[in-house]
Amino acid sequence: MDHRLVFICKVGHPSLKEPKEERIGPLQIVELLRRPNIHSLKTSMLNGKYKIECRISGYSPERLKVTWFKKSKGKYECVTKDNKYNIPDIVHQRQSDNTFSCTASLSYKPNNEGSEFICRVEHPSLDQPIEKHTGPLQQPDTATAT
Repeated sequence: MDHRLVFICKVGHPSLKEPKEERIGPLQIVELLRRPNIHSLKTSMLNGKYKIECRISGYSPERLKVTWFKKSKGKYECVTKDNKYNIPDIVHQRQSDNTFSCTASLSYKPNNEGSEFICRVEHPSLDQPIEKHTGPLQQPDTATAT
């Protein structure tokens, strides 16, 4: 898509032999930066797996990066998509105000270590990343898990 614009001002008046015309451009449209907000970080359990959903909205452009971290016994590690963790690709949805929203998610089969998970969001509008923490997640009683 070509975002270059040319503005033309045309003035006609009886005192002029022909209309006068001034052009400005082409001008480059700069993307309007809108800061993302992390609205919620929900955890749920289904079929013995934790699912963590991080709801993010209000950002523009859609160049958003979400990184998951696990904090266990005081140590942080970056969580990547592998056999243990499922991290689906993010799907950005355009809102009526031309901002975007998405839900980043992570699912895994827990062990009984009481790990905490962090959803870290990076965006061109932010000077530094923003984060939301789950708090320590406990292994539920497998007899009552749903």
